[in-house]
Amino acid sequence: MQRRNLTRIAIVLAGVVVVAGCGKTSTGPTPGADTEQAQITSYMAGNPGLIDDQLFTDPASLPLSRLAGTNAAITPRWFWRQITVSTPHLTFQFSDTDSVGRPRLAAVTLTRQLMGTFDILPAASGDTTMLDSARIVQKPLDDTWTRHLLFKRCVVPGSDQPQWRLIAASGVQVNSSGMTEQIQSVRVQTGAMDTTLTDPLQLFVVAHCMHVAAGDSVTLTVTTSRTDDVVLAYYRDLRLRFHANGDGTYVIKLPVGNLLGMRFFGVNALSHGTLYDDALPYDSQAWLFHAWVGPPPSTEYYQ
Repeated sequence: MQRRNLTRIAIVLAGVVVVAGCGKTSTGPTPGADTEQAQITSYMAGNPGLIDDQLFTDPASLPLSRLAGTNAAITPRWFWRQITVSTPHLTFQFSDTDSVGRPRLAAVTLTRQLMGTFDILPAASGDTTMLDSARIVQKPLDDTWTRHLLFKRCVVPGSDQPQWRLIAASGVQVNSSGMTEQIQSVRVQTGAMDTTLTDPLQLFVVAHCMHVAAGDSVTLTVTTSRTDDVVLAYYRDLRLRFHANGDGTYVIKLPVGNLLGMRFFGVNALSHGTLYDDALPYDSQAWLFHAWVGPPPSTEYYQ
């Protein structure tokens, strides 16, 4: 897993270098905007966790642990995403100029268009205990990955020159093209926290986002617009299916582990037809959030 993640980060960083040169947009005339954008892009390249959640595009195969109903066209046993194209794009909006016209705040929107296929390995039609390895169902995939970041130009410890630093960040929302799937909320419960998230693109001060004690567990409750969705949890190497309560809510309990620092966790709602009908399109929405495992970060680094 670690080698695969490092390879993926390198690919994304290469894309950001391209963005810094020709794939950027900026709203409004800002003196020295190219210089400011280059500095922010350099900061992001040095902090790859800002531009890669290391979860959603992971190609690892996922098993399904439950049999399909009698009305299902296929009985899926394994599924995975093949991302063949990942195109990043940065949009900058500068504000709060100083006495010489340099901006002190920068709102950055990072989007990535992910294209490829959603692949399903079904069970054999005559024997659901066997895999139909000769028939892999492939559905076109065109996802849009979005995250908002807020930067501030300020003097940091050890330097007498103002530098751009991240002060707030949203989670990530990933929508499939033509999406009808809809996550309505994600409730996060630990021994010391109980919060419900309704907008993955809401900005949170980085140093004050969700904190989870090392070794704790997290109970996630997802509400979607349907009662027959397939809802999955993503955390580190874990890819697990939520238990469906039959009322549009889905629940799972995840172990956090002892690896300290910023970590992403996510939920992915797939329509029933995405997995259980080979004629229906891929229909997916994912919300991904960052949280700190262990002690909170230094506010000297994350303002």
